[in-house]
Amino acid sequence: MKYKIIQVTPRFSPKHGGGGLVVTSQISKALTKRGHHVVIVTSDYELDRKYIEDHKGIKVIPFYSWFNLSTMHFTLGMGKEVKKLVKNADIIHLQSYRMIQNIFVCYYARKYNVPYILEAHGMTPNFGGLFTRFLKWLWDVCFGNRILKGASMCLAETNTGIEEFEAYGINKEEIYLISPPRDLSEFDNLPLEGLFRKKWSIKEKNIVMFLGGIVHLKGIDFLIKSFAKLLEIENDSILVIVGPDHGFRKELEQLVSDLGIKEKVLFTGPIFGKDKLAGIRDTTIMAMPSRQEQGLPFSGLEALMCDVPVIVSKQTGAGDDITLMKGGYVVDFGNVKQMVKIMEEIIKNPSEAKKITVRGKKYIRENMSMETKIREYENIYERCIGE
Repeated sequence: MKYKIIQVTPRFSPKHGGGGLVVTSQISKALTKRGHHVVIVTSDYELDRKYIEDHKGIKVIPFYSWFNLSTMHFTLGMGKEVKKLVKNADIIHLQSYRMIQNIFVCYYARKYNVPYILEAHGMTPNFGGLFTRFLKWLWDVCFGNRILKGASMCLAETNTGIEEFEAYGINKEEIYLISPPRDLSEFDNLPLEGLFRKKWSIKEKNIVMFLGGIVHLKGIDFLIKSFAKLLEIENDSILVIVGPDHGFRKELEQLVSDLGIKEKVLFTGPIFGKDKLAGIRDTTIMAMPSRQEQGLPFSGLEALMCDVPVIVSKQTGAGDDITLMKGGYVVDFGNVKQMVKIMEEIIKNPSEAKKITVRGKKYIRENMSMETKIREYENIYERCIGE
């Protein structure tokens, strides 16, 4: 059975990345190849037209963002067109929880009895500054609770994701556990080693990398403090922080300066495609010690597929994933001594780190490939549409 599917995501810009964007893009491509008709509803926030062109056969509708508040993009003039889209759809797939687009899409979904599923990619209200937390609370009260209750199914990436939904009163029977798929073909022909080092004039033997959005949630401050201590043991190392700034970089740069390690920390900004893979290829350790993470970030998956050891925080969904894979290292968030010990162990015992990384890579190929997961998504759609 072929369906008319609406995918909803707040942004469609690789510059800002995020798991929701990657999942939306790759699932939409896979569904289209399998004969489904896919429309992506999003905002035009820092829209990349070339990125849209890469999605041949998929209609991408970027609505004008009148203004932005935190990570919400207010696309207010979308009612009429969304009404038409939803009325003719078989199912809707929401790729984020707190986004303005959900208000319009879910209103018409309820009106025309079109089922929708919610894949939140993280929804905890307890992180961020006071203003951000207030916005989350306001969203939940005004819109979020109704959106959650109207969903035919909620998709969680890990047990941590299940717990987040349950904390909002969603019954476990209405939550489906599915690890996000990835098109692994991009790892078939990796860039040569040394290209990233040459481009950024890196002379140090060891590269510790963080790859992701530069936000407080990601625990980069903990990583920087740990790296400063590592330098007391292993000075032939550099910390490379890759990703878009979401308002936290200035604070991190101040921390780097206060610790006296400016010459050992490199902020590159966001890097994409082959350039990003080249960076990962030259990396010794990929460290993502997040305060909260529903599942293994795509940067962790990419690192394992490039044979790079991964460190994540234990008390997160990412920690659950790595433990399940037996394919990486977990650290108690905030434990600098433990983090330094793990990084030192990887640097001094690369052969043992390689064995662990190979296990993670094997698990990903067997359990998280697009070929394996896309049929599972189709079954989810079929189940919801048949209700």
